[in-house]
Amino acid sequence: MVQRRGLHPGAFAHRPRGHRAAALQQLHRSASPARLNHITLPTAVENFVAATNAHDTNALAAVFGDRATVRDDGKTWAGETEIREWIQGHLISPRIVLTPISFAGDRLVAAGDGDFPGGPLSFSFVFGIEDDQVIDLAIAPV
Repeated sequence: MVQRRGLHPGAFAHRPRGHRAAALQQLHRSASPARLNHITLPTAVENFVAATNAHDTNALAAVFGDRATVRDDGKTWAGETEIREWIQGHLISPRIVLTPISFAGDRLVAAGDGDFPGGPLSFSFVFGIEDDQVIDLAIAPV
């Protein structure tokens, strides 16, 4: 079952397990999710948005499970090394900031803005979540 939490400054109170804990705990200390207070998101989605907006590569990588996949721009990235490459090239380098618009089922619709032409643009993020980690993510323009 996916746990959902309201976004507020104390929303990151859970304690992640394993090697990902330090990155997520650091994010939780520095995140400022006040702009997102009106939408309730599953923990993994909340962490993905907060880490993206904090431009924190390690916290973003910690959101994903060990055998996760990401599908974006017609390509698939699998495993930690490839997903870190995707994070750097598609989220960190262009300094993406996500503003959630809606969340239903497993689908987040968010406006994405950053250092790219034509922004902000709306994107659909379809999440597969297991044990509060993203195991599959498909991204497409809306």
